[in-house]
Amino acid sequence: MKSIYKSLFFSLVSILLLSGCMMGPKVDKLEMTETKYVYRSVPEELYTYTVPEEPMKLNEYIQLSPPEKETYLINYSARLLSLIQVYQINFDQIRNLQKSPETKP
Repeated sequence: MKSIYKSLFFSLVSILLLSGCMMGPKVDKLEMTETKYVYRSVPEELYTYTVPEEPMKLNEYIQLSPPEKETYLINYSARLLSLIQVYQINFDQIRNLQKSPETKP
């Protein structure tokens, strides 16, 4: 007898829960009333192109001693990496320009 009441109870609870999930606010359709396009120009300093310096000529590089070659390569690589970092910062600022809230003039 207890099992019949248990199964009846769980049946009623599950029916009530399932029917309750189906009820909710009814939305007929969504209408767009206005479309707004916002143009944001990218500041010139963010897209200026900087040409990296040219590496040392091969004749000059061959004449260097091994420690001088290593020092030159380390310094040249560091300069190139700093230029890449500047480009990455500019790229991030351009990307964030679109995410920032609209400012009214």
